[in-house]
Amino acid sequence: MKVSIGSKIVEGPWGGGNLFVKNMTEFLIDNGHQVIYDLSEPDIDLILLTDPRSRKESSSTFNHVEILKYKKYVNNNVVVVQRINECDERKGTDTINNFYLEASNCADHIIFVSSWLREIYLNLEMDKDKTSVILAGANSEIFNPSNASFWDSTEKIKLLTHHWSNHKNKGFEIYKKNNRSDLLEIEQGELDVLSEYLPKQLSEADTKKICEEIIKSSGASSIKDMGKVMGELKKNHADTIDFSKAGQIIKNLLNS
Repeated sequence: MKVSIGSKIVEGPWGGGNLFVKNMTEFLIDNGHQVIYDLSEPDIDLILLTDPRSRKESSSTFNHVEILKYKKYVNNNVVVVQRINECDERKGTDTINNFYLEASNCADHIIFVSSWLREIYLNLEMDKDKTSVILAGANSEIFNPSNASFWDSTEKIKLLTHHWSNHKNKGFEIYKKNNRSDLLEIEQGELDVLSEYLPKQLSEADTKKICEEIIKSSGASSIKDMGKVMGELKKNHADTIDFSKAGQIIKNLLNS
């Protein structure tokens, strides 16, 4: 087949989406398929839409509007598959879900990276028969190679963690669960110093009150509106609210 993937490959660390495109490209080529990254050729067999956002916002090379034009004016036999790996609930925004839902109109089939993500979009009335869940795979040459050694439950396991986030408490729970008080004390000491200069965090009661006010003013009435509520919360309280706790509060309020 001739497959067009709607995202250019960026060398170096560039997130999971970029790694997916690199691995998919390698797999397709190894199995005798041709891979391109645009809609310039009239005989494309399959289009894989990985990110419908504009090129300024991402590494995408074409969007759903361009796909619809291609299908209408160039090749109406092409099969279009959309891969969705993002949502408002994870990002704390209020634009992704509706945009991705609109983009799905160009697709013959939609693939989600998790069942949880799929349920979010099914609640937005996406056609269930057009959807599947395919979990992200692992590179067997790196993970569990043939010469792997197996844990006998007696030796300590060395665990390498990496957390990239603007959340000041990111990683704390990993240290606690693995009894790494030495690392926890270092980060806690740094946080204690920084906290003197950071805005004071709101209490859970105050957070709940603000969430209730936003839900009321925005007209949010169901879990479908969670992204909208989180977006409003971030606009005015980005530095003073723990969004992991706020997310659970909003879920409880919208489900009550």
